[in-house]
Amino acid sequence: MLSAPRARVRKALTNATEFGQWFGVRFDGPFSPGTAVRSVVVATTADAEVAKAQEPYAGTPFEITIDRIEPERIFSFRWHPFAIEPGVDYSHEPTTLVTIANRPSAAQNARRRRRSENASVSGLLKSRSKAIPIA
Repeated sequence: MLSAPRARVRKALTNATEFGQWFGVRFDGPFSPGTAVRSVVVATTADAEVAKAQEPYAGTPFEITIDRIEPERIFSFRWHPFAIEPGVDYSHEPTTLVTIANRPSAAQNARRRRRSENASVSGLLKSRSKAIPIA
């Protein structure tokens, strides 16, 4: 789980440049639903250990197709995760759908429930105070 504001996570996941820095990929264009984006593996800037593990794959090309972008909620794409053999055409093989859903944390859900419960109690008290005549 990432501990960051939703808008920050969304930007990092749906912006091709930031996504690439995070995951160690350089894309040839922006993300847009229905668009196929070509890329190559590069060293990630987010984690030195992962960057080292990526070294044997540096320069390996691959492609993703952006499926959905729902601001601050969902980012999904399709790809061939094991398409690493040079010269092999993977275009006729089924793709894997990757969906990243940006959902509230348990603490955020608890705060929402408390606000909702407080609003319900407040509304109930207001409606009852109108129904009880005060002499």
